[in-house]
Amino acid sequence: MYKLSLTIFIVSTFTASVLAQPTYGPCGDFTRTRDPAGGLETAATMSITCTPTRGVASGSCEFDAPEATGLNAVCTYNYFTAPASWVCCYDLSKATYTFATPAPGVTWSTVGPGSTVVPQFLKPECPNGALSSVSSMNNQPRTCNITASANRKCPADYTCVKARNVVDVSGTASLADDLGAGFAPYICCKTTTLNNYGAVFTESGLSPGIVPLTPTAGILSVKLATTTVQLGDDASYIAGQLGQMPPTITLYSKTGPAATSFYHVMMFDATYQKEVWFSINNPGSGTPALEVSAGTPADFAQVVNTGTLRAPVYSIANEDIAPTAYTTVARRMVILVWKTATKLVPTAAKVKSTTQLNLSPGLYGDFEPSTAAATKGVYNNVTTLLSSTNKITKLLGRPIAGTYFMAKL
Repeated sequence: MYKLSLTIFIVSTFTASVLAQPTYGPCGDFTRTRDPAGGLETAATMSITCTPTRGVASGSCEFDAPEATGLNAVCTYNYFTAPASWVCCYDLSKATYTFATPAPGVTWSTVGPGSTVVPQFLKPECPNGALSSVSSMNNQPRTCNITASANRKCPADYTCVKARNVVDVSGTASLADDLGAGFAPYICCKTTTLNNYGAVFTESGLSPGIVPLTPTAGILSVKLATTTVQLGDDASYIAGQLGQMPPTITLYSKTGPAATSFYHVMMFDATYQKEVWFSINNPGSGTPALEVSAGTPADFAQVVNTGTLRAPVYSIANEDIAPTAYTTVARRMVILVWKTATKLVPTAAKVKSTTQLNLSPGLYGDFEPSTAAATKGVYNNVTTLLSSTNKITKLLGRPIAGTYFMAKL
């Protein structure tokens, strides 16, 4: 159950000609909300009180708001309303509030069907998945003034650039009436990652140690069970997000035609490097959205803990199943995407090959744990699975896209 306390504050409204001005409100930042689903606050929005925890940004929000689906929870001290207290705050939902980008000169009527027009204070994003400079005060990206001197007030090694999610719905040259991240349209982004997405994986410590070949591009979003995450998002306090392979992955660029574009998606736990999901031969759609399926047993393999936390038993599965053991430790989940012009054709069971993948259980299986006494597979961990000498990297080469986020199995 939520622990609720009602607070009342002034909420701005806007029309087509007058945009709302942001309120810093109980969450102390205009990109955050007390709504557990990431919705805009209203006068009826109620506070969910929490207890701060050293080293855990969300504090006790996982337990105080167990049904929340908003991302990047922070237990924040609310001094805006009386009595002052610690409250759970979440990012305004980018998945809920989407826009259609109009052509120059057009007006409000061009906002896409089903879209909800919101004011200008979504959290800004670096273009092309580049890393942002996160403020230690509120776990929010550091914004900047493009007209200022001294590196536009960004830290060393960061560049002040226009946020990717500034949306021009009015078709004017001015940023003053833009939505999305329009209120804070410029953001400090790590210079080395702006034009080289591979540097994101290097800076994050994933490459070359775990992922030897860095992805060439980022992933815009990943749809989980009840929420949608982006690079670096924290969904570790939202239960049940990894019970299946993510059904939809949205790339920054369009996927190719279904007949000649096949995508192979791997998701793995980079913290313990044991549990992994691998789905092959997902056809392109001509849109950025890639629909991912567990498919047939021949096109899917998973290494899952079928034991307990204290006595894990890692087993191969050729159907999408949820792990039976859960943990209180947040894990960094990584998703990699490869593309081929033709379908991959795995070998039959118990066939040794250097030119084909073996997704079957048993002898020589690439996802069959090598500790299985009777089957003698070759899987040890994710690092060896993706090593430069392993056939997955040799056959598929450099991933075309990748991302990571925090979650719990």
